[in-house]
Amino acid sequence: MNIMNVKKSFGLNFIKAGTAIAVILSLSVIGMFAPRHFGSTASALDCANVEEIPSIATFNPFQVGQNSDGSYSTVNGSNCLDQPTLSVKPQGSSLYYPSANANTGDTLTVSAYVHNGARQDLTPQNLDEAFNITATFTVDTTSGSSHSISVVLNGQDINGNPMQAKSGNITINTPAGASLQVNSGSGVIEDHLSNFLNSAQIGTSNFTVSLGSQMACFEYSRFVNFTVTVVGGQQQQNSSGSINAQMNAQPSNACTTNLLDATVSWQTQNVSNAVVTVTNPALDKNNYDNDNIYSRDLNNGGADAPWISPNTGYRFTLWAVVPSGTSGSSQHTFQGQSFNVIELNEVWVTSGSLNCNTPPPSYNFNLAITPNPVCANTQSNVSITNASSGLNGKQV
Repeated sequence: MNIMNVKKSFGLNFIKAGTAIAVILSLSVIGMFAPRHFGSTASALDCANVEEIPSIATFNPFQVGQNSDGSYSTVNGSNCLDQPTLSVKPQGSSLYYPSANANTGDTLTVSAYVHNGARQDLTPQNLDEAFNITATFTVDTTSGSSHSISVVLNGQDINGNPMQAKSGNITINTPAGASLQVNSGSGVIEDHLSNFLNSAQIGTSNFTVSLGSQMACFEYSRFVNFTVTVVGGQQQQNSSGSINAQMNAQPSNACTTNLLDATVSWQTQNVSNAVVTVTNPALDKNNYDNDNIYSRDLNNGGADAPWISPNTGYRFTLWAVVPSGTSGSSQHTFQGQSFNVIELNEVWVTSGSLNCNTPPPSYNFNLAITPNPVCANTQSNVSITNASSGLNGKQV
């Protein structure tokens, strides 16, 4: 059967359009996979990269539709694309990631993707079938702050030869001293629409799930899922921080430089990496990606900002830099540098006008009084000489 009904919740939707598959990707969160199921009909033989489709059973042969920055797009037009072989869904999320941050007590879903990507036009049809498929999982259950989970897919082709193994891995970051516990009875096998097919027999750390045979085509793809819970370790505290800014007295050279001065101070709690940004007055202040990087310090009791323009408002924003997949985080690019951040606090400061009033001019002149000395009841004349224009020759 060469028609596939594939609905992907990683954001890859395959839709038949003439003789090509249009791959529609609408993800905006970096490194994120959307709800992972397939949903339209098309033949893999209609892919633009049909020449790459293997003629014998092969696991997940196509590229994952992910750019180097983690965003998703088609590959060379309308090529067929596969999902990640292994991904993880954090607690409270409907999205799958290549890694995740979790707190003590969180339960996460681990999902392996199994697709036989061989051609469907072979005669007899079962020439492309995969047999004796297994998914072998390795779960790091030791105490620590970073835990890996991996899977290796194995099977046999129609000739009884071993298929090329396909592997995948994820990382789960936890509080120090925590560990992962595989939840007994949580293993399930789902079809490409995430409909329940069977329970999966899983173990506590290293275990193998048998999947039997599988026909070629996206519509026969399956998922092997189970859950893990973070146990032990100390509960992670939420990151927090505050930032303040105030204008200083007008610098003595302000009327020459046409610049004023401000002092900015901030502090963070439970933050290991931070960035402070400031608006660029020449650009749209509502777009944080227009901000400039002011500092990378975690804390500062009084940083100088001696470049404040008169009569201008500036927003200083304090961010916690966190791993991709952290709950509440977003991706921003400041001055060409990409950051995954959580906003902690921001403050606005607005400068006033320069005070550059011109002082009264000073004059040098000679003063003469005649007669000299001056006597009582005697009229005296006072004259000014060698004075600036406007005073020269005048009498007082």
